[in-house]
Amino acid sequence: MSHPRKIYIDTKYKTKDSVSNSDFKIELPETVLLPEKCKAYLDEICIPHSFYTIEAGINDKFYFHLSTTAANPPLDYWIITIPYGLYTAADLATQLSGQMLTTIGQGQYQGVLAASYGSSTQSITIGADHSSIIFRVLTENDIATKLQGTWNTLQSPYDENDPADFNGEILKLSEGSSPYYTYNNAFTSKFVNLNSIRNLYITSSNLGNYNSIGANSERTIIKKVPVDADFNHMIFNNQITGLDYIDVSKQTLKTINFKIQTVDGKTVPLHGAHVSFSIIFDLAD
Repeated sequence: MSHPRKIYIDTKYKTKDSVSNSDFKIELPETVLLPEKCKAYLDEICIPHSFYTIEAGINDKFYFHLSTTAANPPLDYWIITIPYGLYTAADLATQLSGQMLTTIGQGQYQGVLAASYGSSTQSITIGADHSSIIFRVLTENDIATKLQGTWNTLQSPYDENDPADFNGEILKLSEGSSPYYTYNNAFTSKFVNLNSIRNLYITSSNLGNYNSIGANSERTIIKKVPVDADFNHMIFNNQITGLDYIDVSKQTLKTINFKIQTVDGKTVPLHGAHVSFSIIFDLAD
């Protein structure tokens, strides 16, 4: 039997052992043998924008250093976990204030930091309410080095290679090292990025020949889909170019696995919403 011209994919019909609608397998009704010089294209892509501003394990951790101006201050590093959800910048400032109060609302640090939102600059300001307090809002570089300090006893070690940091993704603190901020010198972020997931990457470990290289050295990407729709709308992509194909020459297909990931290779939660797209096969000239 000749190979199919087109396969329609919909996560409504994923296998029972699939992890989610963004980490799933599709079982074909028959084994498909693809000929030599066969190429494939992804078309008619429909992905719901159902992922939130803050997602657990992607950008939900806020890292900072808090101390006093006494001689040889203790190196107290803190991690705040922001609940996943859909936020405005003002909501995030409110959430940060609440979480800082809850997390460090004790002893010498009780109620010493607060965050506020500046609508004219789309920025978040964090200030200290006591002259003896100094703090840092850590950059991606700071987080990656762990700063060789002593973590507060309430904190757990973290993976510096996968920090899920809010600081870099939302506050855009990606370079350099954080200075100290004080009562008279508050921290003010850059433009708050509420769209930290700019592109979705459809990957498959058994469709294609690993001939693409992602920004994070990922080798299984088969399609990049720009996020061009607002939350609760559908992301459509049906753009095909002659060079944007997947080399599937001589492959045998029965079960195909897919993931929808961020540029960092993290699976994007779709919270139960279904994905659909088509695979079109063609022979190379």
